[in-house]
Amino acid sequence: MSINRIIISGRFSKKPKQAILPTGTVAANFVLAVDKTYRYGSGEPNWIPVSAYGHVAEYILKYCDKGDFLIVDGRLEHQQYRDKRNILRNTFVVIAESVSGHSKPKNATEDIVVQNTQEQQPYPFTEDDFDPFAEDA
Repeated sequence: MSINRIIISGRFSKKPKQAILPTGTVAANFVLAVDKTYRYGSGEPNWIPVSAYGHVAEYILKYCDKGDFLIVDGRLEHQQYRDKRNILRNTFVVIAESVSGHSKPKNATEDIVVQNTQEQQPYPFTEDDFDPFAEDA
């Protein structure tokens, strides 16, 4: 038996990117800045790429923006992509299965926890998706 589960919390490095998969499913790609903590202080954050699908992606695209805090519960997935020079790259991406901890949308009366109820095909990141300092298009 193996377990593939990851829970991270951090802030959006920039506005999430939207995509519509061939199946019609909404996808969102974003990068979370997750603080590193050391015994004697802290350093630069880890930049963690995250993909979300379905209801989770719709929520993120509607309510989340650069600098917002979010808790992601999901799984780690290996992905490959070709960069601009056509070199095959390998990376790991967190696939968000549920999110919470975000500030409440207007008119909400209780804490928000959004979960997907079905398995989704991955929508791969591109080389530009990994640069947390790139300007938003």
